[in-house]
Amino acid sequence: MPPLPERPDLDQLRRQARELLRAAQHRDTQAIARMAAFAAHPTLWAAQLAIAREHGFTSWTALKAEVERRRAPVASPDPMIRPVASPAELAKAFDVIGAQFEPALTSADRRFTELAQRFVLDRSLMLVVCEPALAGGALAFRTKSGDTALRIIGLPPRLRGRGLGRRLVDQVAAEAARFGSRSVAVGGVIAADRGFYERMGFHGRRSMMRKDLPFPRLL
Repeated sequence: MPPLPERPDLDQLRRQARELLRAAQHRDTQAIARMAAFAAHPTLWAAQLAIAREHGFTSWTALKAEVERRRAPVASPDPMIRPVASPAELAKAFDVIGAQFEPALTSADRRFTELAQRFVLDRSLMLVVCEPALAGGALAFRTKSGDTALRIIGLPPRLRGRGLGRRLVDQVAAEAARFGSRSVAVGGVIAADRGFYERMGFHGRRSMMRKDLPFPRLL
């Protein structure tokens, strides 16, 4: 019998064992010989053990464990979060994130202009999510008052529910606190997203929410 395929089917192996047992019960000499070393009379246990041994395993349990291991889903690595690398990537990030909105936002939007003007000084507040292609992010900058404005944040559906949104907001808040900002503000919050921000300490009415930041540590 050939070795197990890369993605073996346990149900198919069970069928092979049942077919071997039926053949032995119908006095098939070859089937009886395959089980003779394990039992004096044909049983399902002996048939399963014969199938396992013919595939190179010491027991049916060991064969089953290997099948389940090979068929287990491979966990995809967490996407990387990093600051934008260049003004061109900032424009691309805005378009990618903006595509998650209805209607879609593009780098022609005035919010992008505000970000682009602050790129050199506030690049560490402009974060992208890569898997490895750019897939989403959170783009923020410091306002004239010194506070931080989270201008746009978004992830595609396949990356939601994995804690990436919280990581993005937490990283923006940590960097804003390092700069000395007193708060992070986000506008245009829809009702469905208010709970997301409230769980991270944001407060406010209607579409404008704010998260107060601790005073920067004196060095």
